[in-house]
Amino acid sequence: MAGVLDLLSMDNPVFKSYGFWSAVLVLKVLAMALVTSRTKRKKSFVVNPEDAMFAKGKEIKPDARDPDVDRVQRAHHNDLENCIPFLIISFMYMLTNPSAVIATNVIRTAVLSRFAYSYSYINALQPFRSISFGICFISMIYMCINNIMYFMKMSILETISLENDVFRAYAFWTAVTVIKMLLMSPLTGKNRFKNKTFANPEDTGFAGKNLKPKFGDEDVERVRRAHRNDLENCIPYMIIGLLYVLTNPSSFIAVNVIRIGAISRIVHTVAYLNALQPWRAIGFFGCLAATAYMAIQVLLFF
Repeated sequence: MAGVLDLLSMDNPVFKSYGFWSAVLVLKVLAMALVTSRTKRKKSFVVNPEDAMFAKGKEIKPDARDPDVDRVQRAHHNDLENCIPFLIISFMYMLTNPSAVIATNVIRTAVLSRFAYSYSYINALQPFRSISFGICFISMIYMCINNIMYFMKMSILETISLENDVFRAYAFWTAVTVIKMLLMSPLTGKNRFKNKTFANPEDTGFAGKNLKPKFGDEDVERVRRAHRNDLENCIPYMIIGLLYVLTNPSSFIAVNVIRIGAISRIVHTVAYLNALQPWRAIGFFGCLAATAYMAIQVLLFF
């Protein structure tokens, strides 16, 4: 079995591919903020009054919603929902020592599909937007399943080593958490089709030619709120979890804290989608407590 240091080496083509395409993807995500800014200036659209100084004397629309700005922001938000989980899960995938040919192509294809997705979103191109979304989605699901199968088959798992049972638990539950997050996008789409509520004009062709963009559907917004809550909590959980593994914690405590964090997020999502209290609060505070505990342990250790 290859050691972690061997896998995190420039001699490993998968690591080189991950490093290169991760940097490309991060630059693409950063560029979306610039595209948003450019669109706002072009349309003289400002949210904050102090930004009016950049409008160069044009008429200011401080509180209006601009469809072009909204479109770019939705594309950017979708990046956050998909690119960050990709960066995390593909790193874990690399540690499974996959086939170089398969891994490099899966990583490359996923990143290029995100470029295609953003271009299609901004230019209202269907079905290319759906196709590119699906390609990256399938790539991430493939890596998640590969990670789960790999770490489940390992025998009882020193700090960040593939023989470390804490690291194994982290890798497994991170993959589970990412899959849960990824499923939120198809669920949003399902509710959009069910209630014929589409934010973009080009999407209405999937359900009827006479439909117009519509916002504010409660079923759609409930899923979107649950998804946004995932972004606010799952990503800090996964990042601080990796740092927590580096503190070489007690195996019994660490494995259960990591497990509780992930299961709590699943409980939170199920409860949110089905309007179940106090289960939603229990799920929220379960992961919050696990993440806070790991963060405190990291602070005390370093």
